[in-house]
Amino acid sequence: RYVLPQAVTTKIVVTMNARELRHFFGLRTCLKAQWEIRYVAWKMREELLKVHPLLFKWTGPRCINIENVTRKGEPITVEDILSNKAMLTIERCPENIVARNIPRCIKSALSIVSILENRAYNVVD
Repeated sequence: RYVLPQAVTTKIVVTMNARELRHFFGLRTCLKAQWEIRYVAWKMREELLKVHPLLFKWTGPRCINIENVTRKGEPITVEDILSNKAMLTIERCPENIVARNIPRCIKSALSIVSILENRAYNVVD
């Protein structure tokens, strides 16, 4: 996409099953993902939660996925982390972020949605 001239609209069509979507969200909702695909991933997750909340409730960045695999008891959600309803049991995420900084990292990754949706577009005459 960076080879294309600026302001060229591109359409992205993907076909994924639920397992592939979980993997996609783990990689692309992370702060380390490029901002464009991160925005698309968070918006896809938002829409899928409306359609099938039980299936996609526990999806999110890899730190959430790994936490839920290693955690004893009830799995956690991104929303649990953001609202401080759950404590992490992992020491670090796969991107080497210390556990105490993971909530801030997830908030930063998710902030791309509000940044792009609240951006004022100025039209130059």
